[in-house]
Amino acid sequence: MFAMTEKRLALLGKPQVSWLMCPTCRQHTDCRNIAYAVDRRNMSCPSSSVVSENSEASTNVQGSYSTKIEAVTRRILWITSTNPVAKVLVFSSWNDVLDVLEHAFAANNITFVRMKGGR
Repeated sequence: MFAMTEKRLALLGKPQVSWLMCPTCRQHTDCRNIAYAVDRRNMSCPSSSVVSENSEASTNVQGSYSTKIEAVTRRILWITSTNPVAKVLVFSSWNDVLDVLEHAFAANNITFVRMKGGR
């Protein structure tokens, strides 16, 4: 379940479908399960939260990967586009996931260093 601000609801209007898609994981969420919250940040600029959310959602990922790999790649692309000196750490217990992320990062010109531990 995720929260939608009243400002965003006012800007977008009432959903025409019975579900919305999560912008991060693309999972369908029934509209009845959405909690609405008052956004007291940036009261002077009502569209600022929508613009920042759309910025990440509109970030293009090169290549075709799983939903989660694309979401991680998209988030890193968005972070580095808003803050070029930002550093991101990605942890996984599965080397196969890191292999796919490595490929996605290379395809999207994301500079990375991969460290492997041993037992």
